[in-house]
Amino acid sequence: MNESPYEEFGDNIALRSDSITSHLSKVEKLIFDCDGVLVNDKESYRQTIIHSVDFYFLNLLGLQGKEKELVNQDDIQKLKDTGAFNNDWKLTHAFIAYYLSLITSQFKDTKIFQKILFELDGKLPLELDNFLKKIKSYGETYLRKEVEIQYLLKIKNDPKFGIVNFTNVFHQNPELSVLKGIDLLFNIGKEQLEIIRRLCPYDIEKSDLLRRLFNEIYLGSDLFYKFSNRKPKFNFPDGLIQKETTIPSLETLAKLKETFGPMGIYSERPRKEGLYILKKLGLMEYFDRETLIFNDRIKDWSQSNSIQFAGKPDARAFVSLLEKIITENHIVAYIGDTISDALMIKNAKELGKKNLMFIGTLSSSASKIELNKRYMKLGAEAIVKDVNSIVTIFDKIRQY
Repeated sequence: MNESPYEEFGDNIALRSDSITSHLSKVEKLIFDCDGVLVNDKESYRQTIIHSVDFYFLNLLGLQGKEKELVNQDDIQKLKDTGAFNNDWKLTHAFIAYYLSLITSQFKDTKIFQKILFELDGKLPLELDNFLKKIKSYGETYLRKEVEIQYLLKIKNDPKFGIVNFTNVFHQNPELSVLKGIDLLFNIGKEQLEIIRRLCPYDIEKSDLLRRLFNEIYLGSDLFYKFSNRKPKFNFPDGLIQKETTIPSLETLAKLKETFGPMGIYSERPRKEGLYILKKLGLMEYFDRETLIFNDRIKDWSQSNSIQFAGKPDARAFVSLLEKIITENHIVAYIGDTISDALMIKNAKELGKKNLMFIGTLSSSASKIELNKRYMKLGAEAIVKDVNSIVTIFDKIRQY
């Protein structure tokens, strides 16, 4: 906070002193993150993370235990606050891989490893039904070894291998892959890491087991079929997407559109889901269709440039895609709700995009004081309670 003094304006609004007149006053275009900024996803995406982890261990592996104990909202927020997990598929994978590492660390019998490595060659599919049968049989093996949910919860709170230390690994380096983070914490070796990868394969470029399960829980059977043209496998009738609500009032959006014109979105939400929820909540009229950038365009850009998926906090796709829409002279403010968002703008500036500002919202975090401090450390031009306070920011600036 001492490095970048901020002025407080009440109602959880803070403006960096040197940005009040020299930067924010010149903003011409607003680009929003979607989840946690425009759309309240605590009962949708975040619950989908919890349900996906539960379903994997309780239903697919068949371990004994209760629902909603392996992962809670606090666990989710703390890992998001590392800046490593903007993407909820990746975060779900992190929780599952973490618990699989606790399980596999119990087995000293290499025959179990050899059996899994032989039967799961790392390529999905194996046709999905066959794959599910095999991991169910491994679950039965784990049960015979008396590994149950209560055991996992005990280790979750362990001072050495607990979830707190797992989170700290990514605090220290948000760029780590999930499996690399696990290796740093547990030092379990290549063979066990490969088993974890095969038991829960995850690739943002492919529709693997994890994404299939997550999407079916989030969308529900009907929307899953509509968006993917595939019959649902797990048959969740009511998708959690239906629980999403708006964060900004329509009055706020109308005022911002009047001031800045139609606004943009840069989000890792899949495009079909993004357009669906914007239309469902009546938000489309406030946004410019040409500046609605979702996961699909980020993925296409990454593939066309032969690089790994350039999701947040990687700024390369963000900079390249916006350059085609916004002229170099435009001053742009990006509104986000996570450390990943703040890091992306910081990284974009380091790539030479000096016309970018970051406004951080506190609306999605239960640890608002800590998130506020992190935003300040990363040099956010403004920090607000939620997106509705943005109107107040620019009203304050006009008074200078």
